[in-house]
Amino acid sequence: MKLLVTLMLAVASLPAWSQKDGDSSASCITYWKKGETKVYSIVHEKTTNSKDNKQISLTYEAHVTVLDSTAEDYTIKWVFHNPVLPGRDLPALSQPLPVFEGMQMIFRTSSVGTFIELLNWEEVRDSYVHLMELSLPKEMDSAMTASINGAKALFSTKESVEAALIREIQLFHMPYGYKFTTQKITENTQLSNPLGGDPLPALQTYQITQLDRRQDRFTLSFRQELDKSSFGKIMDGMFKKMGIKEDNELQATKATLASLVISDNSEYEFISSTGWIRRLYYLRTAGNAALKQSDAYTITLKQ
Repeated sequence: MKLLVTLMLAVASLPAWSQKDGDSSASCITYWKKGETKVYSIVHEKTTNSKDNKQISLTYEAHVTVLDSTAEDYTIKWVFHNPVLPGRDLPALSQPLPVFEGMQMIFRTSSVGTFIELLNWEEVRDSYVHLMELSLPKEMDSAMTASINGAKALFSTKESVEAALIREIQLFHMPYGYKFTTQKITENTQLSNPLGGDPLPALQTYQITQLDRRQDRFTLSFRQELDKSSFGKIMDGMFKKMGIKEDNELQATKATLASLVISDNSEYEFISSTGWIRRLYYLRTAGNAALKQSDAYTITLKQ
């Protein structure tokens, strides 16, 4: 039963998004040109609230280049760098994050900026495998070796790499290609089920919160959270299908799942005339009464 709870918490790492296209006051559309370059600062923070509170914060840059632009699509390159701060040289600053320095991601989007595919997915996978290997002891037993090989196998396809290893790009391009209104809209959506079977029900809300045409900008706000009432019914049906008898352990599991929280909050500030993002903030919160985890990204245009 503990394994079941652990697997349900794993859904926190799975992104989900859907959007209706209707009347709107602003559209997320790119007006980029071949050869354009931008530099974004990225801060990635992870926090675990438990008996031993833990917090990890990483700061790096994405140097973005529009490699090609056609009537059908864009080819974009992101190159990660560790920031150079006054009084600190690059090698010293790069030491904690060696994998980020020079890592590049090349991908295609539609003509309006919707993500299509990662082109150099094998290179991206190998960079993250290298990061994992740096944290391992030089001598490993057979169990640890098997575990590492299993982790590598998880990213043996382009789809798996796109789903898990390019989070910054997926977040950045999520709203592109859609129209939005200042009216708040709430609708049903779904989260992938890590246990298989039916997807998990969720509710999402989105709207334009600020629209300033004179300042050439608008701000989008998104919220997505697990629909607990529907989720409870799905779990009851799954327990019944599995033939799990009603006992104290099952009651405890249900109580734990009842306190499960999964929510996404995002805010995007767009430059209307160009379609570039000025600032992006994303926060995912997941957990239950005993353990909560948060995962946050702040992506800010530097130049």
